[in-house]
Amino acid sequence: MLVHTASAETLRVYAVHLKASDTSTDRAKRAAEVACLRQVTDQLPEGKYFMVVGDFNIYGSTEPAYQALLQDNTTDDGNFIDELNLSGTWNSEAYAQYSTQSPRIRSFGGGATGGMDDRFDMILSSRGLNGGGGYHTFRLVDRSGERRAPFQ
Repeated sequence: MLVHTASAETLRVYAVHLKASDTSTDRAKRAAEVACLRQVTDQLPEGKYFMVVGDFNIYGSTEPAYQALLQDNTTDDGNFIDELNLSGTWNSEAYAQYSTQSPRIRSFGGGATGGMDDRFDMILSSRGLNGGGGYHTFRLVDRSGERRAPFQ
């Protein structure tokens, strides 16, 4: 939590690393993990500032965990907004510019490989934080600060 000194407004940042892999059990586990997060954010007063960031391991917009993050309930203001609003399955060349998985295409010194072929890392914000203006820029970069890795 960060508190702005002048306004006393609080920004809550939730970090996640949801269950990896793509079996039905994995998808159910991710949905359960998101349900726990929504139990917290659904209790926040309307218009509050919060975001969730991290490795979601979600493969597309129809996955239950993703739908639960975005679900806008009339009884609370705990849902998240995805500024990119991409529909479909994200492991596709059509979504290459949004891919965030490992930029490595070969193994060396440990770490994940696979190339930039999935949109696993995301930043989702609350309605209060979004404020209608949204983000100005999304730019995916590698460790050098450049977007060099092609879709693999």
